[in-house]
Amino acid sequence: MWEAEIKDHMELANTTKKLVIFLTPLFAAATFAQNIIFEVKKTISSRVYPKIFLLYLAITAAYATAAPVDYRVSFDGVLDNREYHSPLTDQTFFLARGELELGLVLDEYHKIRGGVAYTQEFGALETVDNLHLLLYYHYDNGKNAQFRFGAFPRVGALGLPVWFFGDEAAYNRPIIHGAAVEFGALDGVTLGAWVDWTGRQTAVVNEAFLFGYNVELNHGMAFFRHDFIMYHLAHTRPARPNSAVRDNGGVSVEAGFLLDGNAYFDALLLSAGGIISLDRDRGGRDWYTGIEYLNIAPWHTPIGGFLNGEISKSLFVVKGFFYKGEPQRLYWADDAFSYSGLESYGWLDLGIRFNKKDYIKTELSQKFHLYNNKIGFSQHFLLRVELRKGKV
Repeated sequence: MWEAEIKDHMELANTTKKLVIFLTPLFAAATFAQNIIFEVKKTISSRVYPKIFLLYLAITAAYATAAPVDYRVSFDGVLDNREYHSPLTDQTFFLARGELELGLVLDEYHKIRGGVAYTQEFGALETVDNLHLLLYYHYDNGKNAQFRFGAFPRVGALGLPVWFFGDEAAYNRPIIHGAAVEFGALDGVTLGAWVDWTGRQTAVVNEAFLFGYNVELNHGMAFFRHDFIMYHLAHTRPARPNSAVRDNGGVSVEAGFLLDGNAYFDALLLSAGGIISLDRDRGGRDWYTGIEYLNIAPWHTPIGGFLNGEISKSLFVVKGFFYKGEPQRLYWADDAFSYSGLESYGWLDLGIRFNKKDYIKTELSQKFHLYNNKIGFSQHFLLRVELRKGKV
């Protein structure tokens, strides 16, 4: 009995020691980097940024090797060239992003992870805002449950449909500051919930956060998915004159079937669903339409339906989508669903996927956008390389 208690105390002491060894350099490096960043912003010396990055990695790596660790290294290259007509916006996104994570393995299920992510948009200034620090707790039972808390990469933790969180939003906000949980409640049923804090209230920054949940049901080839998202944009402190709190979100459902491994194709997906925006201004004026109200502006709930499809064979993939309904009012969505005024919108995506390997994925595609009796075009090149040790 005494031997068992002594063993438990020793295991607890060892775990505590690992945490101290791992977290001390992380906090020290983060504090040092924060101070340097403050000085850099005053002196505008862009050549300091790589030094901050290398110093942080060196300190973290030196100390972390004293305990069992795993790692993840990734690189993302994006070229997203959009040639649209009004009301959609012509824009090109050309960027590269690198991420490095080290994870302290507490036991089979629990980890503390830290690292950095750096995004460089080509042609843009090299600023400290491109550098993101990662620090979070990760639980994964290897079966049906995961939980993350802290600052962690969006990829792999949260997958939202484009009518809620578009590509542009994903380019600009690659890191979640908050928490995400996912677990399998029953056989074929997966539940998830998350929160992403996007603005800490100051005199010039509005308090703001995103939150949502999702439910997925899978039975054989058939699937059903339900998503909810809400963006809460509150005041600055003190509040600006004539400002008002805004709430913007939506609800969607999608059902269909996914067939893999057929003799004629690698994958076939067909689905249909519906989208409802939830948008209101708590002041007496609708910021979008300019309509004045006696009290709080009412909820605006435009509704519409969509058809979605995808088929792939070998290197080739074809995707199609069509929406019909009232113009959506979704703040973080792709252009067509974000106050564009479009009642119908569709796209056809013709792509080629190279390098079908676990650690590298490459896709080149030509996309045709159909709206208001017009055709828009966009070209996409996506490259992702990821190397890892252990279960990340």
